[in-house]
Amino acid sequence: MSPLKPFATLPASLRYGLGGLCLALAYVLAGRLGLLLAVPPGFVTPIFPALGIAVGAVILWGYPMLWGVLLGSTVLNLSLGISSLTELSWAGLPVALGIALGSTAQCLLAAWAIRRWLGADNPLQDERSIFLWLLLAGPLACLISALVGPSVLWLAEIISTEKWLFSAWTWWLGDSLGVMLVAPVMLMLFGKPAPLWRPRLLSVALPLLVSCAIMVFIFLRASAVQQERVQLEFEQQAKLLFNALESRLNRYGTVLHSIERFFTASTFVSAQDFSQFTEEMNDGYPGLIALTWNPLVQHYERAALEERLQSMQPGFAIKEFTPDGRLALASPRAQYVVLAYMNPLQGNERALGIDVSTEPIRNAALEYARDKGKLAMTAPITLVNNAERKLGVLLFYPAYWTAPSALNEEQRGLYLRGFAVAAIQVQRLIEATIHSYTASADNFMLTVKDSQATQNTLLFGDDNYRVPAYAEDLRQVATLNFGGRALTLQLLPSASFLQHQQSLQPWLLLTTGLLLCSLLGAFLLAISGRAQAVAEQVRERTFEITSVLNNAAEGIIIMNASGQFLRANPAAQQLLALGGNASKTNLQDVLREVVSVPELLSAGLEERVEWQMRDLHQCPLDIEVSLSSYLLPNGLRYVAMLRDISSRKQIERMKREFVATVSHELRTPLTSIKGSLGLLAGGVGGELNEQALQLINISRSNADRLVSLVNDILDIERLELGHKQLELAEYSVAELLNQALVLNAGYASSYKVQLHSDCAELNDAVRISVDAQALQQVLSNLISNAVKFSPEGDSVMIRGRLHDNRVHVAVVDHGPGIPQEFHGRIFAKFAQADSSDTRRRGGTGLGLSISKALIEAMGGEIGFTSREGQGSTFYFELPLAEQA
Repeated sequence: MSPLKPFATLPASLRYGLGGLCLALAYVLAGRLGLLLAVPPGFVTPIFPALGIAVGAVILWGYPMLWGVLLGSTVLNLSLGISSLTELSWAGLPVALGIALGSTAQCLLAAWAIRRWLGADNPLQDERSIFLWLLLAGPLACLISALVGPSVLWLAEIISTEKWLFSAWTWWLGDSLGVMLVAPVMLMLFGKPAPLWRPRLLSVALPLLVSCAIMVFIFLRASAVQQERVQLEFEQQAKLLFNALESRLNRYGTVLHSIERFFTASTFVSAQDFSQFTEEMNDGYPGLIALTWNPLVQHYERAALEERLQSMQPGFAIKEFTPDGRLALASPRAQYVVLAYMNPLQGNERALGIDVSTEPIRNAALEYARDKGKLAMTAPITLVNNAERKLGVLLFYPAYWTAPSALNEEQRGLYLRGFAVAAIQVQRLIEATIHSYTASADNFMLTVKDSQATQNTLLFGDDNYRVPAYAEDLRQVATLNFGGRALTLQLLPSASFLQHQQSLQPWLLLTTGLLLCSLLGAFLLAISGRAQAVAEQVRERTFEITSVLNNAAEGIIIMNASGQFLRANPAAQQLLALGGNASKTNLQDVLREVVSVPELLSAGLEERVEWQMRDLHQCPLDIEVSLSSYLLPNGLRYVAMLRDISSRKQIERMKREFVATVSHELRTPLTSIKGSLGLLAGGVGGELNEQALQLINISRSNADRLVSLVNDILDIERLELGHKQLELAEYSVAELLNQALVLNAGYASSYKVQLHSDCAELNDAVRISVDAQALQQVLSNLISNAVKFSPEGDSVMIRGRLHDNRVHVAVVDHGPGIPQEFHGRIFAKFAQADSSDTRRRGGTGLGLSISKALIEAMGGEIGFTSREGQGSTFYFELPLAEQA
């Protein structure tokens, strides 16, 4: 029905007025839809369907509809300011009106040319008419809008001169495709006579719509792939740059470490010795202003130091920072951290003699270095010897007097000798890192912030730099922990990078695809009456699908909701030995166990599943199944893709049995080795010297460790194979926990960790049904883990509670905690948060896996909570004896 038919009884002016409003509304909606595919910054789109609607309306209902085109185009261009073009707000009305006039003129020319050479009622039944109609209404008429629109934008200085030709070309393509694809559909919807046009909706419009949708999907996918490529490339650049910056900082730390080693190896180092040692260290370290030695000077040493250094630097005196940041003669105090030696000295004389501990920011860094015994970096500061007054940092590396043993945090302050210090101008360092980077420095904008600083947080970059909304996903942020500071690194793409990465390939792909779709539309218009061609296409598509199904390497079965087989490809028939009985077979017939088939099918839709099946000859099969479903008018259908994994399962079982057998065979020689080593250690072979005895003890320790590993492997394999039998009996929970406390006390004492229990709620009447030996094994695993990861002098708590007729037992430690990324694998075999733990703390990574299997075998549950840096709590729950 014509949109103007409901208004047929109204006066012509009102009728065309309302029709124009409807057209304007359709124009705006279709235009917004088309601009979703626009090329940034948003002026050009591969297809502009709004113009096709407008051309079709003017051809169908005459020139009075042109005012609707003018209104719709004006409103559309004004509305763009809401999403992307802030220039096209109400203040940009002249721009919007100028573009609308070009679109209106184009519709006028198209309608006039069609009426003049083809006639408004041409049925488009021959190739010549179709070709001329599409040529006149599309590419030729669209030259007007393609010339007017970009010119208006250029005059308004919204696009540059260099962009005008590109905008005009893409504008013309988008408008032309919009007219050639959409205007014929308007004729099919509202053209007369209806019996001529309406049947073409199915034979022409629907295929046209589907093909356009496919092209748009391919375009979106290609755009996504391109974006992913750009994202990956930028991420790689960011990682390389961040790593380069971290590497360069570490190089400065290495320099200070070498100075620290120099002082540690020397009883006395003169200023000349320091200068000679550090002479070549200033080369190749951009941003390095000076290297200094800041000894720790006691008050009683002050006069002697000043006298000694005045002989080399007249006027040398120990100075301090005043509260307002000036330098003054240092007031008497117990000790000073004095800048005594400096290289280069020239130009930096003003900094000599400064007691850096008198300034809070510097003092905080040197205290961190002193207490931790490692490199420390200050928050951003203005360096005394920095003539440019730009932000810099100081790196402190502590040096200690030789101690009889390793120093703890308290002892480090007593043995402190001084600090090797580097003064660094951060901007030069980062600029040098960027310029030495292989990628172009113009590709990105780097900002570096000290996230811990309270002021002067920005070390490098422009904090006000912003990227377009579509490039926000490229933002790369990382935290660089260095010298006790957390530096936030942010990398954003530059305008030149975005311009360079902007590829027209997806746009050209869609434009080419839509051009092909327009040709398809012209073709379908010419042969819409030839049903045979359509039927042939259907047969070809059916043959392709059948060919894929029949030649698939995996078994494919189509079944209904009750599991009745409807179709099976040759691979499935061979796998399940169906023969010619596929349609007579139900899923239950090829399953080893009786199950609810609808529930089985529904559960398998979420992910790949494994079914234990059998063929019709009763041969067992292990099958990996991928299920999908689709709905037909006569019911739900399931498609099952079957892959035979029986061989893989058999190999896995053989592997487990092999590991268990090998582990078992290792026990006999290990027992003999342990016994022999024990006899040797006991003096059976004669008295051993201390070195030989030490080697034997090391061998015994490693033999014990290997026996523990073999036992753990045997336990886990027995549990997996179901060979480990548990003897359940009722026991008092409190008694079992007390036993565990006693049994593990010696182990905890060796780590200088105390064990405590909190089991007040568990009296002797609280009993559980467990295998006592298995439960002690679980408790020993949990307690030993807690002890190993607890600091010296700390304690581990064993807590017992009653909760909902279940016993809740928890082992709590205050160790380093478990990293978040490791939580999902904590109970896996051979799982350890840090592989170095095997060497530092011992263990095989099987204890928690064994504990989980044992607890679950006794009807319980095991779990844990942990926060990195605050410790961990491992717990298990078991039902009370009467609930077991």
